[in-house]
Amino acid sequence: RAASAGKIVIPCRAQYTKRLGVATSPVAGWQADETKPSLCALRPVKRSAKPMAGDAEAVAAWNHESTSACPPLRVLLAEDSKINQIIGVKMLEQLGHTVVAVDNGRLVLETIERESFDLVFMDLQMPEMTGFEAVAAIRERERATGAHIPIIALTASAEQGDEQQCLEAGMDSYLSKPVCKQEMLRCIADLMPGRLSGQSQVSFSDRPPTGDLLDHSALLDSVNGNKMLLQAIVRLFMKKCEDMVSKIGSAVLSNDASSLESAAHTLKGSSNLLTGAAAGALKRLERMGREGDLQDAQNELSILRMEIARAESELFAILSENGE
Repeated sequence: RAASAGKIVIPCRAQYTKRLGVATSPVAGWQADETKPSLCALRPVKRSAKPMAGDAEAVAAWNHESTSACPPLRVLLAEDSKINQIIGVKMLEQLGHTVVAVDNGRLVLETIERESFDLVFMDLQMPEMTGFEAVAAIRERERATGAHIPIIALTASAEQGDEQQCLEAGMDSYLSKPVCKQEMLRCIADLMPGRLSGQSQVSFSDRPPTGDLLDHSALLDSVNGNKMLLQAIVRLFMKKCEDMVSKIGSAVLSNDASSLESAAHTLKGSSNLLTGAAAGALKRLERMGREGDLQDAQNELSILRMEIARAESELFAILSENGE
């Protein structure tokens, strides 16, 4: 299902930060008006060039993709965030798998009824039917057939006890957002060792922190080096960020705990573009909304706005790069 065509207009830099509630000096020339790309009908892409020898993790992953005897899997990705859909599909395709993406639990059940899959990545909070409800329905069907499809939970919450809750609900594994390709690969290897015999030879390590607010190399790697796709993701994110920060501000102003929790959770799980202090502020805002205690919400909102303003120059720098 391809998304309907439309226009996403990103305001100039000064207008963008003004809408977020942060003052900044205007910078001329930052104006974009791009056609929204198809979000689900992503085709497999050519392999990226082998990374530099100094990046041991990237070289190991590249070598694995080149030499592993792992057969491709048919994967169902259930994710209601369009940004996460694009990144998730691209990561799985880079690993050699075929992906079908849907955006709610009801479509998960309909798609599994029509097609067969080796693996499911399941977002927990989706419209129409949540991930928990979809998994319960799948496991109920399987009781009659004796089948069992591995299901990996995806959540932006990452709260203590979440993983155990997912396992008790019938899921086989758990990943917290934002998900990187190495974590995804390791999780698949743990669940399906018989299908992924070559995985045991791959060594992973955490990506070393950079001095930047955004890890440009990690973001580019998540889309297999496709700068134009990364720019499309950044545009979608900036529009989503502006909308969600506005909703968070309104919820704080009106002392609406439920709306605050929802908006903070949505923005926190929308992509891997927000990290560090911004992600921390969103996590605390979400918890405040869930617990109904908004006493310090205004302070956290100020932190969030300032961190987004700090990251904004790097986002616009990505938009200014020439695509390949």
